[in-house]
Amino acid sequence: MATCVMSWEERAGKSVLGVGLAKYMQGQGKQVGYIKPVAVTANGISAVTGDVEFVKQTLSLEEPIATLVLSVMDLQSLSGEIDSEEFSEKLKAALKIVSKGKDIVFVEGCGGLQQGGVIEQANRHIAEILDAKVIVVMRYGNRALSAATTSIKKCFRERLQGVVVNQVPVAKISIVRKELSAFFGEEGIRFLGILNEERKLQGISIGDVADGLEAKVLCCPELLDMVIENIMVGAMCVDSGQDYFSRRSGKLVVARSERIDMQLAALATPTRGLLLTGEDKPKSQVLTWAEEKKVPVLSTERDTLTVLEKLEELFLQARLRHEGQITSLASDLAESLDLAVIQELG
Repeated sequence: MATCVMSWEERAGKSVLGVGLAKYMQGQGKQVGYIKPVAVTANGISAVTGDVEFVKQTLSLEEPIATLVLSVMDLQSLSGEIDSEEFSEKLKAALKIVSKGKDIVFVEGCGGLQQGGVIEQANRHIAEILDAKVIVVMRYGNRALSAATTSIKKCFRERLQGVVVNQVPVAKISIVRKELSAFFGEEGIRFLGILNEERKLQGISIGDVADGLEAKVLCCPELLDMVIENIMVGAMCVDSGQDYFSRRSGKLVVARSERIDMQLAALATPTRGLLLTGEDKPKSQVLTWAEEKKVPVLSTERDTLTVLEKLEELFLQARLRHEGQITSLASDLAESLDLAVIQELG
């Protein structure tokens, strides 16, 4: 009935996988529930409930947020609460509510198992309380794969349903699938499949960038929901600027505020957003053309290096807030994962 989706590393993709599986199962005619027992966060409840509200909407869940996410706490508070009888009873009661009329309930784990200690203990305890099966998602390229696999087997034992490997480069899919199938087979673990390094599943919106950088929105505020998949930086040299920016689509271009040449070159190519850095005022020529081409322009006084560091952080911390990403993922599961095992979940 209950299936926990855990991750080895933080931000390895358990939210992506869990909601994608739930959406897929709904497409197969299954009644699906969802719950996030514990959210370990330093950002407060608003950041967490925003994610859960998105899941609630995407999966058309009827339960209130307070039922879907039971506890929001920092790491220091987690150890004392997770072992308490009160938490166990609260979790069982919540599962009883969300599982009513459902074929399967997906349970999202907390943190990354790689952290060990209280995080590993919490995830193991949740699976035990719910008597749940467990799927673990890992990032491709883990240099300590053997040690990670040993730890996962020890943690969940017979509850472990299998492992999914995420963020595999498209060009390496065939060879990686063969290598990992052999490796996990020798380890006695079901290898459920891979998810490729799809930029659309890692994207953030123009609005996310504006909020994260506290940037000014200079034009096209109605288009802040557009998702960006790539970041390009205005080159120091103007030569072939348009050719350079033509190499990628779905992009946000970061350019110094005084480099009107780079800004215009970017706008001459398919661009979803333009982010100007530094203290110079934006030129009217740029804003006029951006308005015509429906390209949002943001402005921040921060320097380009600081902006790029913040953008990297935003991409790593990005939550799935765009239903199109979920639909795209769910439609790819038939090709990516072991459907026989997935069907067993329900």
